[in-house]
Amino acid sequence: MSTRGDVMSILQRLRNVIETNVGIMFYEKLCEMEIVAFQTKYGKDFKGYKDLLDQVSYLFTNSNPYLDYPHPNIHKVVDIGGIAVTLDAAKNKLPQHLDEILNIRQLNVIVSFGSVVKSCYMPEDYKQSLLKVFESMPNTTFIWKYELKEQQFTTNLP
Repeated sequence: MSTRGDVMSILQRLRNVIETNVGIMFYEKLCEMEIVAFQTKYGKDFKGYKDLLDQVSYLFTNSNPYLDYPHPNIHKVVDIGGIAVTLDAAKNKLPQHLDEILNIRQLNVIVSFGSVVKSCYMPEDYKQSLLKVFESMPNTTFIWKYELKEQQFTTNLP
């Protein structure tokens, strides 16, 4: 999860490689600790995820193929993202204040980088580029998931 994008100096690339490898080691260690905890509770016969992945018929992922980036998959992987979404209109009614915001303009766009990547740590030039795009589309309401309320950099936008 690089914080720099794809344009990096040699030192930034080195840092990116180190951070990526440290992240991989961290998650592998975390998984090992979970397996040990389960083996302590349920006995040494409890298999880890590496042993189980070879034996599964299907692997369900919380990914929506219509919203995700195209990527190769094997037949064992089944994307079930959005399976819990209900289509009952009564249950999907928005609160009034959100409905008013979404009805201000003809088009609406939600800008979110997920729960791991935070917009507040984005380089300033990236933020300014997004703001220029927002400004260039006056008939669109942009709702940007931004983590810091005290930063006021969108004051010139409606």
